Amino acid sequence: MALRGVAVCGIVVTAALFLGAVAQGSTRTGPPPGLGAGADTYWNIDALVHDTFGKASVCILDSFVVAHATSTFCQSYYVSLFPSARHSSFSLVVRTRNPLEGLNVVPVRFRSRSGPYVSCGGGRWLALTNARSQLWPVTCIRR
Repeated sequence: MALRGVAVCGIVVTAALFLGAVAQGSTRTGPPPGLGAGADTYWNIDALVHDTFGKASVCILDSFVVAHATSTFCQSYYVSLFPSARHSSFSLVVRTRNPLEGLNVVPVRFRSRSGPYVSCGGGRWLALTNARSQLWPVTCIRR
């Protein structure tokens, strides 16, 4: 009988630990563990798109502007790689001057061609590069 009580107690403790880990994982913010730097960038872009536009359709204009898909000038619709991404570490920053002026990159902007730039933090800005990529060729560039 005592052995059975220990087994039941062990199952309850295991279940509590599992449910605690699941609950902790569901409130976790930031990219999932194990993503490389490139995937981490795409996760943060997806989270920023979701944080900014919610569930609205979003498109890419001129390859470097992310906006609501209400325009008839959409070149392509934004397709999320990480649909559940939220709470990006990237932020939208309104600036009068291009933070990457003089570099051979195009900074990504949100909402319009004159909308806010995307700060990756630490003096880095999200930019469209001329690198070959199967995905949207963007990366965070330090000025």
